[in-house]
Amino acid sequence: MSCTLLKFRLCVILIVLLHGSANGIALTADQLKEGRVLVSRVFQNKGRVDQAFWDGLPPEKRDLVLGELRWTIENRRQHSGGQEDFRDGGPALHLAMLGDQTGRTLTVQGYLMRPYERSDSILLLNDPRVISMVGETLFTGGELIQADSDLIFAADREVVRKDILRLLVQTHAFTEAVETWAGRMGPEKGIDPSGTELLKVWFKENEAALTAEDFKAVKPGAERASEPADSASAVSSVKFNATSPLDSRHTTHEPNQFLKTAPPNRGSYAWYVVAAIALTSIAAFGWAFGLLRKR
Repeated sequence: MSCTLLKFRLCVILIVLLHGSANGIALTADQLKEGRVLVSRVFQNKGRVDQAFWDGLPPEKRDLVLGELRWTIENRRQHSGGQEDFRDGGPALHLAMLGDQTGRTLTVQGYLMRPYERSDSILLLNDPRVISMVGETLFTGGELIQADSDLIFAADREVVRKDILRLLVQTHAFTEAVETWAGRMGPEKGIDPSGTELLKVWFKENEAALTAEDFKAVKPGAERASEPADSASAVSSVKFNATSPLDSRHTTHEPNQFLKTAPPNRGSYAWYVVAAIALTSIAAFGWAFGLLRKR
């Protein structure tokens, strides 16, 4: 075997071995390929973890899954060039859903950049530890309703309020009293300034327990004062589209109440239209026939 051919083969082997470690993740090309297959299998249920499959994987296969996700994140980080946010969903969210702290941190960072766009990621993660990481956003200012191009959305603090309440209800990490209180606070409301004020007080009172992950020690907050039925303001008509947790990140204007009435019954006057058409046709035919006779 010539020296040149030997060097070429050694270079090929070296490239394959270093392919997975180029980003600091020591995986070969074959391991990365197998890891991608396993990732697809773990998250094949509409982006949710197939817990039975994950629990049944041996430790070395789990390491392949985690390694492939970390490699993909690092690869995106290095090649984004400012054009792509490597924290936006995908691998970071998948890592977080598998209990990885780095994945959770990246997912929350991406969420806090644009809460109105990435609410679905936080709700899909469904991790009570997120609450202590996003709670400070309740104290930010700005207009209640904001616009970005043709998209109208709620202020960050309003989105975070809504998502915190949902997490309090759906994670089942808290006491029944807290879940019930969060449900009464109206997690379906897109704009609720008074509710945000109450949640700010609740967060400060329970911040230590949330940070310590002592979720059963978290207490319910104060109850909202009853509001008159006619006290609804213009902003209260802005609601989130809450058809599902994954579609609840944007705001839409509630249709005008006068447009909710049923359309008129057109059948009662349909025969007028038919008669008018028939008479017009007969008149036109008679006019044309008269012209032909004159000729």
